[in-house]
Amino acid sequence: MKLEENSSPPVFREVQRFHPVFYFIVLISSFSIWVVAFIQIILKIPVGNNPASDTFLLIFLFLFGVLFPYIFLKIKLTTELRTDGIYVKMFPFHFKWQYFPFENIERAELIKYSPLKDYGGWGIRYGKGGKAYNARGNMAVMLYLKNGKKLLIGTQRGEEFIDILKSYLKNK
Repeated sequence: MKLEENSSPPVFREVQRFHPVFYFIVLISSFSIWVVAFIQIILKIPVGNNPASDTFLLIFLFLFGVLFPYIFLKIKLTTELRTDGIYVKMFPFHFKWQYFPFENIERAELIKYSPLKDYGGWGIRYGKGGKAYNARGNMAVMLYLKNGKKLLIGTQRGEEFIDILKSYLKNK
């Protein structure tokens, strides 16, 4: 049973990517690996006091000069609010939706938080406030679940998200 096929269409949908500064850092790091590989493999000038083998450098180049930047550039957080609950997917880490039915949610509130202090950064994180799905910014909807756990979902459209969500929570 696929959630996508058996649930209603979204009444709210938000797709977020990391802040452009993160992409810049990844691309600069990746570029530096390409430069080292070019100098050592193409120009045949050993890099450093104890240079890595060309084989190791090629593997390192593939992993951190190609694969890591590719995966990082593909990361996106998709949040959907449907008539039966909240769906969250952090691609490429989730291939299936993470589903949170309304009947499991006690209450929700729009909050301002510190991603670094409260959760150690962005992504799929765990912190003093429970589990978090966030991609950028410092605004989120905090879900207080009936099992006592909390779940933070980062958003750039907080007012719209919380207003629609609260209208569904009132009806459940």
